[in-house]
Amino acid sequence: RGIIKDTIENIYLNEDPARAIRLAQQLILMSPEFHVWGASTRNTGKKRYIRGYVRAPQHKYKSVVYLFLDGGVDSFNLLVPKGKCIGKDMYREYKSARGIKALGDSELLDI
Repeated sequence: RGIIKDTIENIYLNEDPARAIRLAQQLILMSPEFHVWGASTRNTGKKRYIRGYVRAPQHKYKSVVYLFLDGGVDSFNLLVPKGKCIGKDMYREYKSARGIKALGDSELLDI
């Protein structure tokens, strides 16, 4: 909180409050604490029901949707040396460097 406050305080007081608020929101969304809070909910085993509005909202509704995909592209496994180069076995070097994360021979595709 202190880092975010220190970062935006001058902008909020002396420049553009709307810009300061946007910056604070971005910093909160990118903080590790924001991501940990969602994981701390308890799974009670009880069925959860989706609840909506009883009446339509009186004002326009805006929301921030943050989609976190666990994983991503392992760029070191995107292009893997398959064949032997002159004087050096690049696949063996790749496999040695990547350890258990290395793709096996049968998983590689020709390009």
